[in-house]
Amino acid sequence: MATRHPLHRLAETVLSAAAQGRDDAGRQALALVAAFAAQPMVFAGTAKAGRGHGIALLDIDGRPTLRAGIDRAAAAQAIAGDADSLVEGTGATILEFAQQARFDLSLRTGPGAEDVLLLDDERLLLLARISTLATPASTRAARHDADAVRAFHPGPFADWLRDYCRAHADIASARLALVSVGAAPVPDLLVVLDAASPAPHVERIRAEAPALLGPGRQLLDAGALGGNAAALACIRAQPALYERGRDGWWARLRQRLRPPPIVHIDLVVSEDAPGDA
Repeated sequence: MATRHPLHRLAETVLSAAAQGRDDAGRQALALVAAFAAQPMVFAGTAKAGRGHGIALLDIDGRPTLRAGIDRAAAAQAIAGDADSLVEGTGATILEFAQQARFDLSLRTGPGAEDVLLLDDERLLLLARISTLATPASTRAARHDADAVRAFHPGPFADWLRDYCRAHADIASARLALVSVGAAPVPDLLVVLDAASPAPHVERIRAEAPALLGPGRQLLDAGALGGNAAALACIRAQPALYERGRDGWWARLRQRLRPPPIVHIDLVVSEDAPGDA
């Protein structure tokens, strides 16, 4: 059996680390973003060039999908006549386009039937959002003004998450933060769970999030911070949305009258040393 392409192996390692909730998941994700962005790729193209760099999205089982390969031979095998042309670029092109449109990626990394890397739109968007962190520059965490926090406070989602935590005895606490990466106009929502095995809970919460957060917002976990200790410390310094043992009727009433503050973390790529949050 032929050895899989290094990018394919790295992606599988990252997905496994995230599913297991391993401490190195964030570091592995940053490594994947860097390798993905630098990888030459060939995409399904269209004669109508535009903001998507001439990329063609195909309808695969009712989902917009980009088919691509790591070289022209792989791309031709992946596309098999379903596009007008082949467009050369890099993974960075895909990450840029993923911030403009939602689509799945089917990337052929070799000739075998198993040499197809599948990334759904949520995972691809997550890679796109953290792509600015995959540089030697440091990140800085900063609080935003209270008006911005109020404008994007996830009220319905916070109520649902509180009820979810109450129903699962292994969850000790839950915290939320608004997270903006780069110049994103709408902040995403990050959840930090203290639990014996947080990964299954995060997947369940992520499945519920789109209906409660609305379009254009992504649910992230602590791995999206890429090991930024200042940002994580800033989040943990805030009162918990939910804390087992401190969630009686009086605490619930107080939270409804005065929801706990949610910090807004701005992750920017900077040449400066990481500042205090």
